[in-house]
Amino acid sequence: MRHTRNARALALFLLLAALLCACARTSHATRPLASQDWPQARTMHADGLALDYIDLPAREAGTQAPPLLLLTGYAVTKEMWDQALLHDLRARRRVLVLDNRGMGQSAAPAGAFALRDLARDAAALLDGLGIAHADVLGWSMGGMTAQELALLRPDLVRSLTLLATVAENAELMPVLDRMAALPPAQLLGAMFPPGWAAAHPDAPARLPARPRPPNMDVITRQYAAMKHWTGTLERLPALRMPVLVLAGGQDWVCRSEQSRRIAAAIPGARLEVMHQGGHWMMHQEPEALARLVEDFLAKLDATPATR
Repeated sequence: MRHTRNARALALFLLLAALLCACARTSHATRPLASQDWPQARTMHADGLALDYIDLPAREAGTQAPPLLLLTGYAVTKEMWDQALLHDLRARRRVLVLDNRGMGQSAAPAGAFALRDLARDAAALLDGLGIAHADVLGWSMGGMTAQELALLRPDLVRSLTLLATVAENAELMPVLDRMAALPPAQLLGAMFPPGWAAAHPDAPARLPARPRPPNMDVITRQYAAMKHWTGTLERLPALRMPVLVLAGGQDWVCRSEQSRRIAAAIPGARLEVMHQGGHWMMHQEPEALARLVEDFLAKLDATPATR
């Protein structure tokens, strides 16, 4: 099937990208987590699944902020989050990073699954940890899952941050097919805007050095889940929690126009566009991105009555 070939092609690219990242030198700007700060991955058994996640405590003692759950994107594992971003996000709050089913050490049942199933997995993690309210940040496909989670379990989601994502798949799927047709080196470069990449030739050094090889069978099922997703745009007006939408002005995978549609559909949503940002903008300006998220969450911490 065509989507199987496309998913496998993307998986091969991601494996190449992973090898490049592993070979890249470490940039001081990334402030990588020290080994003692990167805890052993944990496993939550829920609904017959073993879900792999990491639990990063707040760096400041005594914080009362709700935890922040990060939902990971297409074909990658939790190690692909920018470490400088994680470092800054956990300054005042606990951060949970979940591997999607079938990725990393998370198990995947046989057969197809939908994005709503990934949302149920995220809810199962929070329920299993006894977390009544969490702030949720979803990146790319994880942003699609985050929307489904907020619609499915609004009781769990204090706020929603949507990073480089979409609410409809009509424009996304042709882009994924186009990505699969690009040579790996060209595709790797396309994750960053050309002008920015030219000015930052050491950009690969910002990429994480601990990626896992992709599971191509699971990635094929992720592709199918996005292909068959009916979207959320017509349902988004039902959301009542605070929402921050973060877009890259030069993101050609999830274009900023799609983020504008999301923000326009959600009452009171805040839109921030990083004009030089590509789809991997977290690896371009992690500190600036963390400041936007922290500013959004800090205001909610100061006014808990927003829920």
